Amino acid sequence: MNAAALTENWWLWIPLTLGAAACTPNWRWSWVLSLELGLVGTEWTYVGATALATWPTRCPLIGVVWGGAALALAVAGMLNRRYQSLPERSIRL
Repeated sequence: MNAAALTENWWLWIPLTLGAAACTPNWRWSWVLSLELGLVGTEWTYVGATALATWPTRCPLIGVVWGGAALALAVAGMLNRRYQSLPERSIRL
């Protein structure tokens, strides 16, 4: 989806979203997650590319901030998975 958006082929998002829904039939809402990931990833790409074009002399700083944003999302996801798998979370009242 990111590549389709960067090349301005937005119409490709329809078959890509349908493909995501077809690949995970056990969860009906998987297409929403893939669409959200496409939107967030495309926005992240646009922000980074625009920052590099606007301030070409600050490439190291932009790289650290850009990469730090992805690292922060990865750590938040890891902590969320770890929290959701705690034994006390699986007890149903």
